[in-house]
Amino acid sequence: MANSFPRIVRSDLSRSVTLDDLTVKVDISRFVHHREWVLKVFTEDGMVTIWDDSFVSEVDALAAFQSAVQEEGIACFFGHNGTETVH
Repeated sequence: MANSFPRIVRSDLSRSVTLDDLTVKVDISRFVHHREWVLKVFTEDGMVTIWDDSFVSEVDALAAFQSAVQEEGIACFFGHNGTETVH
């Protein structure tokens, strides 16, 4: 039986980031047959932030994460309930 789940490509730019004693996991990935990358940020306490927009490159996705941290601080990923979507 063929596997019905699409394969996911995870970027080498995915990483854990710790600032101000807060750690998040930055996940940059795409489906194997898609060109655009998806950005998700996971907190240690189970919150997830997902960008609405996809990115042409994995570098662009990482830059969006870095921009959010620079503008709002890493704490912006904490304090909401469950999953939050970013525009």
